[in-house]
This record gives sequence, structure tokens and C-alpha cells, in this order.
Amino acid sequence: ALTDDPVYGDAHLGKANALAAFGTQYVTSPAESAEMFGRAERSAKRAASLMPGSGRPAAMVAEISARRLDFVAALRGFEQALAAEPNDIFVLVKASNNLPWLGNGAQALARADRLISLDPLNATAYSGRGDCLYALRRYDEAIDAFNQALALAPQRNHSRYFLSNSLILLNRPGEAQEVLAKILPDDTFRRTNDAILDARGGDRAGAEAIITRMRAEQGDFASYQYAQIYAQLGDAGRAFAALDKAVEVRDPGLQWLKRDPFLDPIRRDPRYASLLKRLNFPTWT
Repeated sequence: ALTDDPVYGDAHLGKANALAAFGTQYVTSPAESAEMFGRAERSAKRAASLMPGSGRPAAMVAEISARRLDFVAALRGFEQALAAEPNDIFVLVKASNNLPWLGNGAQALARADRLISLDPLNATAYSGRGDCLYALRRYDEAIDAFNQALALAPQRNHSRYFLSNSLILLNRPGEAQEVLAKILPDDTFRRTNDAILDARGGDRAGAEAIITRMRAEQGDFASYQYAQIYAQLGDAGRAFAALDKAVEVRDPGLQWLKRDPFLDPIRRDPRYASLLKRLNFPTWT
């Protein structure tokens, strides 16, 4: 698109979105991640220069800030984007994907519901609602939302991940396994949830074996997921070691830290509060 029209703002925005996704999931070093996020931000800012008054570039930059673990800047950016275009689909999608973890949960859910009212056949809208409900620990309602998303987009793995999370947390492991079976076995989030199911089922050796395979292929770039598994195994020491490594490599998964129910076994440990402070999480209820 940019070859045909170099001043097409939405194409620059699409490029920023792709680069941000690459920097989040498909990198092999902190330097590569930083490079991808830098390129994504430059593309988003180029879009901003071509789309004066639009909230979309601000929402994209806000998401990049969240992935970089600059949560204060992310919240500020989402506020700017929503003030500029409160009914824009792109803005509301980005807000629904990020604000459940970084902002006020009830406000995030209201925006997700607004998105559904504006675009009721958008699978991402229902998935965003599910994310909000999951973050608020309303798992039965989250399951309904994720199933609605999958009815519209049956191959949407994000919805499958969090659907399986919700089922695990409701102690419905068999159903969770059925959902996970539809995801490729070498997928990071599939492996993480397989290990969490092993941990919760008392199969420590199985969970440890999965971590070993993940480390061999992904090294430190699944550190947040290792922390989730160790927390579910009741191993606080290794969970916090993994979280420290996640901070070191700037693992974007840390944006889930404050509300992640899989970290509940270590939440009362003083090291947890210290980590929230270290990452400068915004305060909210």
C-alpha cells in the first residue's frame, strides 16, 4: 500500500501495528525488540502527521508504550486517543486490548461494550470484552464473550488462550484441554497453559519438562510465562527470578502483572509489591 501511496496514513498505521506485533512475539533479543518498537513508533508518528485530529496514531503509540513497559505514557496516550475519537473502532480495539490490564477495569469494560454496540460483528470486540471480564475475574461472563468471538472468527487464537485460562481458573481442566487442542502444540501460550494444567494437576515433572523445552527454543523471551508456571507450582523463588529476568529483557507480558490471576500464589510476597513499584504501575482499583 505504501509503495502505491506513500502518504496513506492508515497504511503507515498498519505497518506500525505489524511491527509492534513482531516486536512483542517474534524477537530473539532485547535489541531486536527495541528496534522493532522504535520502527513501529516512527511509523505511527508518520501516520499522525498525515492524519491530523485522528486518535488512531495516539492509540497505536500508547500500545507501543505499554509493550515497552512505560505504563504511565500508555495510559496518557489512550486518554488522548479516546478524547480525540471516542467512537473510532481502531481506538476502541486498542483500548479494549490494553486498558483491562493498565487502567480502571469497569471503564475498560464500558468501552469494550461501546465497541460491540458500534461493530457487533467484530470478533475482536467480543474478545476485548472477554479480556476485560477476565481481568475483572468474571470468568463465566468472559467465557461467553470469548465463545462469541470464536463463533465469528473460529481461528482466533487469542480468544482460545483466554478462554482456556478462564476454564482453568474455574477448575474445568478437561474443557480447557479441549480448547488448547485446537492450537498448535509449539505455540508459546499453548505450552504455558499445558504446563499450568500439569502444575494444578500435581504433575510437577510434566510442567518442568515443558519449561525445559520452552527455554531451549525461546531462552529468556518467555520469562513472564515461566513465572506464571512457577507460581502455579508454588515455587515463589523461581517465579520471582523469572520475573526479574522478564524485567531485564523487557518482556511485554509484564503488562499483565498487576491483574494476572495465575500469579495469585505469590501476590502476598513483599517482592511482588516491590516489583509493581519498580515498574511504576499506575494506581487504580
